[in-house]
Amino acid sequence: MSLTTLDGRYELGMLLGQGGMADVFRAVDTVLGRDVAVKIFRGGSGSVDRARFLAECHLSAGLHHPNLVTVYDAGTDNGRDYLVMRLIEGKTLADKLDWGALEASWVCEVGAVVAQALAHVHASGVVHRDIKPSNILLGQGEVPYLADFGIALPSGARRLTKGGQFLGTIAYTAPEQIQGAQATAAADVYAFGLVLLEALTGRVEFDGPESAAAVAKLNRAPEIPDTIPDGVAAVLKAMLSEDPARRPTAASCAELLRAAAAGEAPEVTIPPVTTPEPITERITERITRRRRVRPAYLVAGGAAIAAAVLLFPASVLDAGSPRSENGKAGEPTTTTVPPQAPPAVPSTRPLQPAPPGPPITGQPPAPITREVVLVPQPQPQQPKDRKPPKNPPDNGGKGGDGGGKRPGPGDKGGPGREP
Repeated sequence: MSLTTLDGRYELGMLLGQGGMADVFRAVDTVLGRDVAVKIFRGGSGSVDRARFLAECHLSAGLHHPNLVTVYDAGTDNGRDYLVMRLIEGKTLADKLDWGALEASWVCEVGAVVAQALAHVHASGVVHRDIKPSNILLGQGEVPYLADFGIALPSGARRLTKGGQFLGTIAYTAPEQIQGAQATAAADVYAFGLVLLEALTGRVEFDGPESAAAVAKLNRAPEIPDTIPDGVAAVLKAMLSEDPARRPTAASCAELLRAAAAGEAPEVTIPPVTTPEPITERITERITRRRRVRPAYLVAGGAAIAAAVLLFPASVLDAGSPRSENGKAGEPTTTTVPPQAPPAVPSTRPLQPAPPGPPITGQPPAPITREVVLVPQPQPQQPKDRKPPKNPPDNGGKGGDGGGKRPGPGDKGGPGREP
């Protein structure tokens, strides 16, 4: 870095940390006479880099909380965008984790403070998107501060990324983000849950190359050891739920962690999973209801219905069958068409309803099969000068289902430590 002074005001000192997009320096504000942290962006003059810089400036300046790093100033000097922030004297949570696992009571106390700061961020309509140990600063007395809003975005905003670029740290990214979903407050809660788990175990839960970490995250849930106290484990299990809708809010996490730190048993309430009624059950119910009353005038059309069933592709019937956990198809949804009697001799007698069937009991209907039994029916002679009707057109359609550089635990950065 050739610059030593920014805008004739900020005298740069030692390098405090480096990240993927910026360098953080200790500096002196010569106007106000105080030490500050200056984050200088390495990005070029591209529209995406510039937009990201402006987004961080505006988002950070609009957040006011005692456990968030305060932004003092921003500007551009000699083509270099910079951000001036409060200097936090201390270290990062990543530095502390270099010495191994931490006491559960300390993790819960610090975690409750960070969760409360994160709740303020979410209440302001912002998603952090990069919660990790190196972005949690520990100041004097190990007071925690949540830092680095370099890739934060307003909730629901368009992501500021270049083609094929993924922003965030795979080891702490929520599984739905890996599948392409938009980052939400629930994704921040998941990432923070992994940070707390790492603090309690002393190891990165999804470690290794980014590709391996991503695959592992999609194929298994985080492992919570039995050595973690039950109350804390219950909080972590809720925060690390695969379903974003079942994760508690950051504000709820703060309350639960405070209770756990006080030795109380936190009451973790996880919303139930609502399972939709299987399609096969609805089909069975409708078919059963139709079989209970069968007037005689329906019998004459039975042969035509059976013929239509024969023409219906078997593959379509199989397409809706549920699949078991081992990947094999479950019990197929099939239909039995009873044999039909030959057409009756025309009669002038009025049609009478069929005799009532057996009484309906509480027993479930008989299993439906796809066997079709037909009695050959005499076909009427067609006039020689009339061509047989063509097969009806196939109305079926095609269908389908829709379906950064990862730092290690000791990665340094943030304002004062890690950008």
